[in-house]
Amino acid sequence: MSTPNPTFERATVERVAQEYRNKGYQVVVQPDVTERPDFVREYQPDIIARSSTESVVIEVKNWVSAADRDRLQAIARKVESRQGWRFVVVSPGDVGTGMHGPKLHDLQEPQIVALLRQAGDLRVAGQSQAALLVAWSALEAAMRRAAEANMLELRRSDPWALMRELVSNGVMDRQRYRDISDVLRVRSAIAHGFATPETVDLASVLDLVQTAARELLAESAQPVEPPA
Repeated sequence: MSTPNPTFERATVERVAQEYRNKGYQVVVQPDVTERPDFVREYQPDIIARSSTESVVIEVKNWVSAADRDRLQAIARKVESRQGWRFVVVSPGDVGTGMHGPKLHDLQEPQIVALLRQAGDLRVAGQSQAALLVAWSALEAAMRRAAEANMLELRRSDPWALMRELVSNGVMDRQRYRDISDVLRVRSAIAHGFATPETVDLASVLDLVQTAARELLAESAQPVEPPA
């Protein structure tokens, strides 16, 4: 069973708060009871953002479970029954299951290959950190394609859950799983504005991510045979 990652959630709260500030909203992080509207006084949101045209109640979750979804839908109905108010869930660990926004569609193989090519171009241009973020996008898309090709039922689509499903079903070997787990920590540091440790060799990391993505694309074309 997975557990919440408070450090990751705090970093996400700060990132989202800054995004709203950049758009001109007045932002309160972890508003106390005196800073919440009466209709959600008993609920502790992560952020309340107000502008001249709307007010937004924001919840940040590492992932959204079925139980969370029921609770959040009840809160959303209460918030959005008030004119000018909106409720948003930011759930980076469960892409596509938030309360709002367009439905997300998985990339097809040519689009994933194009991302890998783009990562290679960035790498040649000396933009190693940007290259890693793009290459990781390709890798996650390739992991989802491999899971689909092998008819794996995914309860969550965050990268940790994806990798666990792939390794436990023999689609990814355990050494590759360990290597990619280390890469994910580096990728997360870059994505959330933290310094990359000096001991990290980004060239080797990029080699690993690009190789793993290509392996999974090949795996998608030839799924693992289920045990007899």
